[in-house]
Amino acid sequence: RGAAEQMFWKRWDDPRGAPGALAQQPPEDEALAPGEYARIPHAWSPDGQLLAFTENHPESRRDIWLMPAGARVFPLVVSPFEDNHPTFSPDGQWLAYVSNESGGDEIYARRIEGNSAPIQISRAGGSVPRWAANGDLFYWSAGKMFVVPVRPTLNTLAIGRHKELFAVSALPFYDVTADGQHLVMLQPAGEAYPRELVLVDNWARVSGR
Repeated sequence: RGAAEQMFWKRWDDPRGAPGALAQQPPEDEALAPGEYARIPHAWSPDGQLLAFTENHPESRRDIWLMPAGARVFPLVVSPFEDNHPTFSPDGQWLAYVSNESGGDEIYARRIEGNSAPIQISRAGGSVPRWAANGDLFYWSAGKMFVVPVRPTLNTLAIGRHKELFAVSALPFYDVTADGQHLVMLQPAGEAYPRELVLVDNWARVSGR
């Protein structure tokens, strides 16, 4: 929202009611870490203490920043390349993301603490990674969805065999359930882009899962 695409947040539950109760009078939207350039939110860390977002900078292109709860934002990945789609590992210590530093989009991961070098995960293209709580990393490449086990070890990552799942012709908007057994994906319907955000509470019971 806004001329430079800034981030906003608001409570969805009612702090005066029972836990999880929908707010009867939702509060106003609050600007979140406003900046000079466009900022787009992507992922919360598992403990809810870090927000990963991207900033579109005219010189360094798209960079990845982190916003700690109650602290100042800071950059994690700043390069001359397009760095996008950050997602946290289940332990919250690693961040997987997409970069085109090799000439095409590939998936990398790097530790959040320290100044360690990135580790390349995909080898034949990859985009839109999503890390499930069980350690599986999902991604899209060349019209297909893939999954690969990626387990953090003491100082590096143990990367398993990449498995092809199914075809998805266009770059997908999706998320993965915590157990890694289901993907929730958007199905295009018409040309109009959605202009509102809808929250479905207790969706598993509503959908009959």
